[in-house]
Amino acid sequence: MKGSLRWIQGVGENTDHPVTLALRAQLKIDRDVSIDWRSPRQADDFAEYRDVSFLDLLGLSHLADQLRDFWPPRGPQWDALAVASQVRVFLVEAKAHIGEMHSDCAAGRASRERISLSLDKAKQAFGAPSPHDWLSGYYQYANRLAHVQFLRQHDVDAHLVGVYFLGDTDVRGPQEIAAWARAIDDCHDVLGLLDTHNLAFLHHLFVRVG
Repeated sequence: MKGSLRWIQGVGENTDHPVTLALRAQLKIDRDVSIDWRSPRQADDFAEYRDVSFLDLLGLSHLADQLRDFWPPRGPQWDALAVASQVRVFLVEAKAHIGEMHSDCAAGRASRERISLSLDKAKQAFGAPSPHDWLSGYYQYANRLAHVQFLRQHDVDAHLVGVYFLGDTDVRGPQEIAAWARAIDDCHDVLGLLDTHNLAFLHHLFVRVG
């Protein structure tokens, strides 16, 4: 095990895990506010969850039918999932090297049509001009944004947390925040996210591991 999967493991077993500490610091979450990491957990072999199973884990099973209408099977597989004081939910995407950010949609025709419709709704919600392509280049990031928007439109206080590890020499990851910041800016430019200051539910954590 190496890369981001290695560094995110243990977050559910250690209250002082660097990711938890970074989350508390950036979002100004007091120590008396619980952060319950539902995944990854050693008890289930550090499984990652997707589709209805991630809703079940977060206590959002009542949205299962809506999610099936919103997205075809084999949707985003979350690196980590947490609930803060039974109110806020955190959906985490972790990266250890910049190349992990790039991806294209490989879904079949029928699934792709449904995905495109849902991405278009998310683009509108985020104020991204419609010509911007969310199916290629940064598709993974785009579909994570769409799922957070899906939860928020169903009155869930959902937050997307990008965790960017610094100093992972095994995968030759960035050593400094500036490199990640440039990559994130490039991603936002391609997706047409011109003003992220109003996206209070989008967070970027930089965690040093080497």
